[in-house]
Amino acid sequence: MKHFIFLLVCLVFSYFAMAQSTLEECQQLSQKNYPLISNYGLIDQSSSFTISNVAKAWLPQISFSAQASYQSDVTSFPDQIMQVYQKMGINIHALNKDQYKLALDVNQTLWDAGASKAKRNIALSQAEAQKASLDVDMYAIRIKINDLFFGVLLLYSQLEQNKLSQELLKSNLAQVKAMVANGTAMQCEADAIEAELLTLMQQEGKICSSRDAFLQMLSLFTGKQITSIKEPEEANIQVQDCSREELVYIEKLNESISAQESLIKSSTLPQLYASFQGLYGNPGLNFFKDMTQNKWSLNYIAGIKFQWNFGAFYTKSNNLQALKIARAQNETQRQTFLFNNKIQATSQQREIARLRKEIENDNQIVSLRASVRKAYESKLAGGTINITELLQQITAESIAKNNEASHHIELLKNIYDLKYILNK
Repeated sequence: MKHFIFLLVCLVFSYFAMAQSTLEECQQLSQKNYPLISNYGLIDQSSSFTISNVAKAWLPQISFSAQASYQSDVTSFPDQIMQVYQKMGINIHALNKDQYKLALDVNQTLWDAGASKAKRNIALSQAEAQKASLDVDMYAIRIKINDLFFGVLLLYSQLEQNKLSQELLKSNLAQVKAMVANGTAMQCEADAIEAELLTLMQQEGKICSSRDAFLQMLSLFTGKQITSIKEPEEANIQVQDCSREELVYIEKLNESISAQESLIKSSTLPQLYASFQGLYGNPGLNFFKDMTQNKWSLNYIAGIKFQWNFGAFYTKSNNLQALKIARAQNETQRQTFLFNNKIQATSQQREIARLRKEIENDNQIVSLRASVRKAYESKLAGGTINITELLQQITAESIAKNNEASHHIELLKNIYDLKYILNK
């Protein structure tokens, strides 16, 4: 039976240990649960459509046209020549003034000087830049989770200290009631302790309400019902180079600029096309034949086209200079971010050092306050002090313990905020 009870207790403790959510788990769940994450898929879809359109530039470009026209004048031979042909038995007449044409045009790119490759690289780099920008927004969620998580830890700490103070008051209340029964203390002294105990119970209710509200917000961010959290360990962070998502975003912007530079350079190079045009109409391409037969005919024109747009040279220098300025702006943005990030990290390090020193002092203060409180409890038992003096010492000890616990949670939060600043 004892073995069964021990096993049951172990299972209960194991369950609660497993139910506790860690800071890393909350951050990962919040990333997956945040609605903005769906934009990653939308960016990929948009990019794939753009790249597909760029690739289709290598497909034959086909167009169909139909034309009907009436001309005020047409090609014809002089009357003298027509009379000569008529004597030879050849009936020649002028082309019809109403003319008709059906045309099918096919153009195939043979070489585009790298324009399509540059457009594809632009589409890819812009998609990567959009994702990097989204990474920046998603990364910012971590600091919100930090605030909520350590807010809950602080309330847990306050709740624990509140319960310890209640237990201490209950212990002294039992002692005072015994003294009242023996006639060595007055009822008002017991009432004073009970009033202080009720005040702590009121505070406990407020702390629990705030804790539940924070846990609810944490649950909304993570998409998981969180009822308990686990205090993270104190991490040792080496302050080195920053690896924040903002720097990756700037790098992706520069890659997009490089792709745009390639497109500008390719626009100043010649391009080569193959063309085919199928014609069905009246007249056809053989005017002399149409002057004798006057009927619809099928013809075609095939060839290779060499095209060089010299107009691109007019704007090439300005366009490249504009991209150079954009790259310089990105570098300024990068340096500014690193500068501000270094200031934040330095400030955070100083705050961590300050809190470590304060916690050392807190430990001594708590020890001294506990010693003084115990001495006053002994004096109360001996009847040499009144209950008000003891309550003052209990309150002072409670404040010291709260300060120690608060500084400990604040230290942890500052350490993990530093991890956020450096992306460690």
